[in-house]
Amino acid sequence: MDEQRVSASIAPTHNQPVVQQPNFGLALVRIGAGALLLEEARRMHSGGVGGRLIEDCAHRIALAPEPLARLGQDVLLRFPEPAAWVWFGATAALGALYFVGALTRPASLGLLVLAVLRWSFGPPHEQLLAALYAACALGCGLSDAGRRLGVDLLLGGALPVWLTWSRAKGAGGSKGARRGASPSD
Repeated sequence: MDEQRVSASIAPTHNQPVVQQPNFGLALVRIGAGALLLEEARRMHSGGVGGRLIEDCAHRIALAPEPLARLGQDVLLRFPEPAAWVWFGATAALGALYFVGALTRPASLGLLVLAVLRWSFGPPHEQLLAALYAACALGCGLSDAGRRLGVDLLLGGALPVWLTWSRAKGAGGSKGARRGASPSD
């Protein structure tokens, strides 16, 4: 009798979504990308965050596609000092979020934007790293890689869905799940 109840409570019903944890390897990729981003932020900070970070990219901004070139000329080159601090802050924040696995889906969107900007405005020898960050952001964002070895496992049920971008409440399924329900219910 208890065995039936246990098997029925973990079997998915029609109204209970199946929550799958992402692959362990993908969680390690997320942690590695977070560590790389944190190291980049540390190097930026130790080298002095300043307008030169943006001004050094002026020739690449001119070569970027029209919408990105316009962003670079109208915003980044006009305000290089604040733009450099935003770049540093975004790199550090995304690195920290990825490293601990918190808010992985929104952080993945941010990392994808950072990778596109880096591809377009950064030095050519860093384009492969930008592509790697973009692939990591897509993989981790689509699989919700923070639910494995990450804080998202705890935050899924505690924070609102609009913030976590996660359909399921916590790791245990939806809040509408019933104990003892059979798969045919």
